[in-house]
Amino acid sequence: MRIAKDSSLRLASKNQSSDNCMKLDNLLSVASHLLIALLVAFGHEAVKPAPGWVQVLLLVLLSIIIVALLRAISNRVSKSAMDILRGELTAENDKLKAELEKQDRYNHLRRTMPDVVADFIRERYRANYSLTVELRRLIESKNVNIDSIRTALNQADNIRREKVKQALGRVSQILKEDIFKKPKDADGENNDKMGVSFYAVTSQENGPDILEKRYRAFPNEGEPKTPKFDLNEGAAGKCWAKREPIVCENGGEDLQFEEMRTGQKKDYASMICVPAVADFPKEKISEVYGVLTVHATERRGYFQQSLVQFWFDIFQPVCDALIYSGKSSELIDAIGDSFASGLKAEENR
Repeated sequence: MRIAKDSSLRLASKNQSSDNCMKLDNLLSVASHLLIALLVAFGHEAVKPAPGWVQVLLLVLLSIIIVALLRAISNRVSKSAMDILRGELTAENDKLKAELEKQDRYNHLRRTMPDVVADFIRERYRANYSLTVELRRLIESKNVNIDSIRTALNQADNIRREKVKQALGRVSQILKEDIFKKPKDADGENNDKMGVSFYAVTSQENGPDILEKRYRAFPNEGEPKTPKFDLNEGAAGKCWAKREPIVCENGGEDLQFEEMRTGQKKDYASMICVPAVADFPKEKISEVYGVLTVHATERRGYFQQSLVQFWFDIFQPVCDALIYSGKSSELIDAIGDSFASGLKAEENR
């Protein structure tokens, strides 16, 4: 909608420039006719003593010269105006092309992120279904015990964690393939790495809650070098406290970037932190469940502050999927633990 509006404004500007050129040309034409009329009126008195044919000849010659000069000036001015107009048209076309490419990029990201979430949810359902089948088999068997129940729960949890990591890996790959600010000298594949991490708000026995790493997808790298954040600590901690996205457009060079370890700034070219807010009206719960952090290692300015709402909209479905995934895992584990406790009580009777 915005592109269409901008295009209409540019078209109006181009039409105005064209109209100005036509007005200038018409003005010069009128001026040439006025000069000829003045020449005839006043020049006639100046050449009165000369023979009639000389008078006519001089007036004709002067008129031709004046018309030629005015026409030359007109052509020169018109050419300059057309060159200016042509330059403006070229510049506007380039801007429009860039805007269309940007819109295509946004549309692509909007389409691909929901696909990641949809695939992730499908895989989660499969994992939960497999767990349900295994638990029913154990319950119906004569040899059911606490260890077998806990083993089934732990295996299911490992599968779920792997599915989350795969989903975040797809997010990383999608952003990695994005052509925006891709190095022009990159030979074939874009060498930029996109680190995607999710930190969950975790309670501690003695002390305040912290943001603790839960999932991580970062090519060629293992665990995050910053395993936790306190409230308001670092960009992730600020995101947690404010419940709003934090953008460090220029990564380590950004004023909002807080170095958590020596040499960290050089590893971050651009970063965004998005809060995963759990809203459950029926349970009267509205709290930050965790923070999704994404950073580029090469492309300075990839995450732009002016596009913070766009990035929030892009990553929000991923955050929602992580929230419901985590909450459902907690419920399943609680049910499993409750069943195991009941089973243990039966064994002790």
